[in-house]
Amino acid sequence: MAIPKIGAALIAILMVTAARTAQAPQYQEQWLRLDFVAGLTLANSFHEFACMYQDLGADYFDRINAERLKHYLVQRLESLGQKVTLEPRESAA
Repeated sequence: MAIPKIGAALIAILMVTAARTAQAPQYQEQWLRLDFVAGLTLANSFHEFACMYQDLGADYFDRINAERLKHYLVQRLESLGQKVTLEPRESAA
């Protein structure tokens, strides 16, 4: 997995700036702030990749509640005046 382009660029800028300012004692407070921001950026980037979005599919809820969906559709058709008979499909073996 790669770090997003914006995150990688920000980290590079922060590290170069931090390396320059770390050498001068008057910039010690800025160095600490940059170190903190760089750490947050890295933590955020890793968190984004740990929580990658996974599409479950358009029929996800139909698959997890198949019996309930069947019951609902039968009731719906019967409310429209249809007689419904369900027969299991023969498996293609």
